[in-house]
Amino acid sequence: MKKNLQIIAIAFLVFAIDRILKIAGIQGCFSIICFSESRNTGAAFGLFPGATWIFILAAIAVISLAIFYYKKVNSSLARLGLALIIAGTLSNFIDRIALGYVIDVVRFSFHPNLFNIADLSNLAGALLLLFGLRKKKS
Repeated sequence: MKKNLQIIAIAFLVFAIDRILKIAGIQGCFSIICFSESRNTGAAFGLFPGATWIFILAAIAVISLAIFYYKKVNSSLARLGLALIIAGTLSNFIDRIALGYVIDVVRFSFHPNLFNIADLSNLAGALLLLFGLRKKKS
């Protein structure tokens, strides 16, 4: 039970940071991280622009499946992955429903595309899920 609360707290923190950065409108560069605002009608990192309704339906499916499987997996790593996927997908889902696009706010100085913390949460979540579900060799 305690581990589940920790996992949910981490996911909520990631969700909150993403929402705050999107709302705050921070501008400028700090070391290798730059903050600005961009409207993204596509998927993570600007892929597939203009497919808003497809992404809304996909988000509903992803969140539903992640919640369904959360209790079924035994690995804390896999559960953290699912929780991060829920947090990231939910934050971008809120943008799509409220605005019709996702707000991207972060860019690394060495990469041209903007993204948001929700995108990173989904990526990290997918990797943690894969590592958490892999079978250990005997």
